[in-house]
Amino acid sequence: CLDDDGVPDITAFSEMLTEINKHSKLTVFGTKIIPTPSDEKDFWPILGAYNKEKKIIEKLSSTDISRLKESQEAFATNSVALLGLFLHRDVINKIGYPNINLFLSNDDVDFCLRAWTNGLNVIQVQKSIIRHPPMKVRTLNFGFRKIDVIIMPAWKLYYFIRNNIAVNKLYFSKGT
Repeated sequence: CLDDDGVPDITAFSEMLTEINKHSKLTVFGTKIIPTPSDEKDFWPILGAYNKEKKIIEKLSSTDISRLKESQEAFATNSVALLGLFLHRDVINKIGYPNINLFLSNDDVDFCLRAWTNGLNVIQVQKSIIRHPPMKVRTLNFGFRKIDVIIMPAWKLYYFIRNNIAVNKLYFSKGT
């Protein structure tokens, strides 16, 4: 999947194919997304894999995150963006299409967590890179606490919040 402003690096497809050949057809693969202009900060956070029994993300340690960033190896993760998503049709046959009711936000998270809950793996292929314009973010300071707020039109914000609540209710335990 690509959108209208995602630009794959010239090796993105070949790097993806190399990794795909190491896994089952019932695996969801995602690319590493880097914001443009050339801010090398990851667009999609490295968190950890989803534990469907506990309904939590088993977060990686900061040491493991640093190692993954440095090594650029592929790894299992809770979700990948629909931008750069790569999968076999058997995945769709098993878990269905992304939820059209979550069309704007968190559709990718829902799709990947649905894969995990159905016994499939989700892998981020860090050597397969797509560049994408970053979201506009403003940092708000509240004393000792800083919060990054995504700037978007009100109608998009509505769906962002609504979809986030829906996905959290469905896949996560209370208190996580």
